[in-house]
Amino acid sequence: MTEPKFLPTLRSLGARIKWSRQRAGLTQTQVDYAVGAEMTAKAEQNKVRNPRKIEKLAEVLNVPVEWLLFGTQTWNLSDEALEIASRFDELSGEQRAIVRDLIRTLSK
Repeated sequence: MTEPKFLPTLRSLGARIKWSRQRAGLTQTQVDYAVGAEMTAKAEQNKVRNPRKIEKLAEVLNVPVEWLLFGTQTWNLSDEALEIASRFDELSGEQRAIVRDLIRTLSK
């Protein structure tokens, strides 16, 4: 299956995973098996904010990682930037503020 030319704007990670899975004609169990983790049902219900195997999930579903994470494919992020972005949600509010301030300071 080729990567879709048009990807819908969907507000949540869970909605993007579900849309991609249905488009691929796969069950949640099939996706879990292909990814190597039981997570699809919870992810589709937005109970998993940052699946650890997001790259493998995107590969199985044949969609760009950045679209799964952010809902857009206009971002041209490196693998390193995607990893940082995926780990950002795991930080506490205080830690996020520190990271934002540090990035703003370094990019001046």
